[in-house]
Amino acid sequence: MTIAEYEIRMEAYKLKQAEKMNEIAQQAWFNQMVKSTTGSASHPKPRYRRITDLFDYKKAVDKIRTEFEPNYQSQSSIPIVEERARIFAKRQAEFEQYWNQGLIKKKGG
Repeated sequence: MTIAEYEIRMEAYKLKQAEKMNEIAQQAWFNQMVKSTTGSASHPKPRYRRITDLFDYKKAVDKIRTEFEPNYQSQSSIPIVEERARIFAKRQAEFEQYWNQGLIKKKGG
């Protein structure tokens, strides 16, 4: 087995372990939703608001992949502002396309 093959197998093993941890976290999440709360008895609140508070699968995968892939860009590190700007630009381009085709008419005109 070459070093490259070994690294690929190690990456696959670690990704599989992260998947197992995600499954365990999901099971714990469902168990917690059933019985684990904080606060008083008259005003109970769930201990974890989101499953990512318990285990963040995307961050675990990103950590593993950055270990083995030098050019890997983390998917969870894309800021929300950039994602919204990308979506807005896409919608703006679609709007202009519909406008040019005459499918959208100007208000008041």
